[in-house]
Amino acid sequence: LARCCCAEFERSDVVDVDRRYGWDLPRKGLFMPSEPSVAKLAPSRSPDETPAVIPSATTADAAATDRASAKLEPPRPERPGGLFYYARPRVEVPTVDRTVADGSKPRAMWETLEAFREQHAGDKGLLEQLRNKVLVCKVCSKSCACTALACNSCGTSLEGTQVSFSDNVFMGFIYGVGRGKFPYSISVRKESPEYLAFDDTLSMSPCHLCIIPASVYIPDWRYLFKDPRAALKIVDELADFGAQAAMEHYWSNDSFREHYFGDAPVPTTTQEMLANVAAGFNFPPSMYQLHLQFIHYPLFPFHACKASQGVHFTRRRFFSFEYVRAALACGEAARMDIHEHTDIEGVIARIAALGIDYDAFHERFLQRGSALAARYDCWREKDFDFTVSEGQVVDNQTRQPVLDQDAKALQSADTKFLSNYGRPYNNGDFNQPTLSLYRYAKASHEVKDFALV
Repeated sequence: LARCCCAEFERSDVVDVDRRYGWDLPRKGLFMPSEPSVAKLAPSRSPDETPAVIPSATTADAAATDRASAKLEPPRPERPGGLFYYARPRVEVPTVDRTVADGSKPRAMWETLEAFREQHAGDKGLLEQLRNKVLVCKVCSKSCACTALACNSCGTSLEGTQVSFSDNVFMGFIYGVGRGKFPYSISVRKESPEYLAFDDTLSMSPCHLCIIPASVYIPDWRYLFKDPRAALKIVDELADFGAQAAMEHYWSNDSFREHYFGDAPVPTTTQEMLANVAAGFNFPPSMYQLHLQFIHYPLFPFHACKASQGVHFTRRRFFSFEYVRAALACGEAARMDIHEHTDIEGVIARIAALGIDYDAFHERFLQRGSALAARYDCWREKDFDFTVSEGQVVDNQTRQPVLDQDAKALQSADTKFLSNYGRPYNNGDFNQPTLSLYRYAKASHEVKDFALV
């Protein structure tokens, strides 16, 4: 996605592809922000309106004074390719602090996940909601999808790793659990009784949100096809909720917007916001509760590199919002009998029979990502201490290898420095983010199982 040789998009090409692949399907039910001071996104377009068009592609040891005064220069056409990325920023970047409407912090309904399990020991269906099938990275301990080839946090190969089970922390959030193996406080950006949007713990970009439904349990996106019409409303509202969160926190922050988005037009509809975002669902997921990945460009240097190598947005594992929505919009014709062992290839084939081609959608998604990587490119060699190429760290000034710097440690530190997760940090310490529990925690009977509705 980060290759500088990507083909530039022409406006007519984008419109034609969008129409062909169903991007202009009618949508309803936008969530609107309640704060009058925040820009509002207009309701989704009618079927006759022209689709939104992407703009054309046109912890360091550095001195504190450098960080306080330096700024990134305007974007230029040249940028890192798929084999290298910049590391350890030398400059300050804008960050966006979380805000809580009334200043209060929600309390846990259950002190621990184990206590919640014990109380509901006789409810096998509920207990099944509380676990995921995963591959645990042997380097960083990240729980990854059980079919992943490499860790999506540190990039380590998962070959030979055995499938195990992990706690479904997303359902822990929803049920108001205080902690499992770690505290269940998160970087909440927007919440309601129906939905929860929060900064991704392992952010791939300065604005990377996860949006989950909070009143219904949906293990993964396959289950949406048990009731396509009801599911279409849910995925539309997930996108609307994410778009509002991005507008209220990120696009409305002047310094952040000017730094990362430059002169890009401010989105006025959910479609216009999505035109700047990699939005979609993974299968199999690392957490067994439907969650919309909402990743606004630009990607961080490390993740731009990994995306261009095909580690992110993997074919047949990542399913774009546009693809899933187009399939659900087929209504009753898309209804399927889904269960845990339903083959994903069978789902793709069934959807293809309705005229919705996965490969065409995915190629369109990757091409759009290339255009957005060029449009929002802001990373410069002079603003970083090092370049990392195939695991080797090179000093950007001397051009010599740096043997005492570990690439994975640099990447971890860079994510904390550039990320907005848990901002503001307590006492400026990356290891002390400000977090909170979900405000509208549910009792077990308040969460419906979509597979059974």
